[in-house]
Amino acid sequence: MKEKTDILLFHGALGSQQQFNILKKLLQPHFKVHSFNFSGHGNSSTDREFSMELFQNDVLSYMEENSLTSANIFGYSMGGYVALKLAINYPEKVEKLMTLGTKIRWDVETAEKEVKLLRPEEMLEKIPQFVEMLKKEHGTENWKTLVLKTAQMMHGLGNGNAIALESLKIVEAKVLVALGSKDKMVSKNESQELVAKLNQGKFLEIEGFKHPIVQIDQEQLSEIIISYFLKK
Repeated sequence: MKEKTDILLFHGALGSQQQFNILKKLLQPHFKVHSFNFSGHGNSSTDREFSMELFQNDVLSYMEENSLTSANIFGYSMGGYVALKLAINYPEKVEKLMTLGTKIRWDVETAEKEVKLLRPEEMLEKIPQFVEMLKKEHGTENWKTLVLKTAQMMHGLGNGNAIALESLKIVEAKVLVALGSKDKMVSKNESQELVAKLNQGKFLEIEGFKHPIVQIDQEQLSEIIISYFLKK
């Protein structure tokens, strides 16, 4: 019996590996599925500030602890950004890569727009149901810290800490850049701009998909992932 291919699932900002509970079950007949929480997410705390370097190191630690020399990677939103950073700095770790809803274009204006949505007191007032979800996923003591650290990280991306698009030219792995047709956070233009910088990049627009992963058809997503990573 052929051994299953390893696939790593990277969650998005303000998320955790819980985002993949349904997806993992759908993928497990086809892959050896791995997921974990980035530092400070999912009821874990960290004294360190959030950064793509911190999350990249989380990946390296997980891979070392689980004896993974390399793996296929599916990265949702921020998770896709971490995966691209890994592909630039540690190309030997990445076999094939798929991103979904990953924002690649960051500047001061973009960061300010996103950070405006990350004010805990306003969130409690305007989106209490989402706050309750954050409390359940990350803990009543941790959710505000998570939000504030995420906002600070986004400020950093907008002020010079983002991936230089030119550096993507050195990525040799095959990369599928997927975007939902109803995604309001990431534009089709920036996704296609990302593809244009990659040596082996392809763009896929998925009809009807929104940005939040909990609002998309998990079965359809699993079929796309299976087809892409297992196709020769």
